Amino acid sequence: MAHLILDGAKEHYILDIEHSDKAIEIIETLLPAMPYPKRKRSETDGREYL
Repeated sequence: MAHLILDGAKEHYILDIEHSDKAIEIIETLLPAMPYPKRKRSETDGREYL
């Protein structure tokens, strides 16, 4: 099976959830490196949301 990578595509990870111990270990390792979503303000009512 060929893998097609599109220009501008973001990296994604696929975890085997049947091996939950390993999946949790990987997630805990990646978590500090992942960007946290920035708060945004609604243009209509000024409330904040993620």
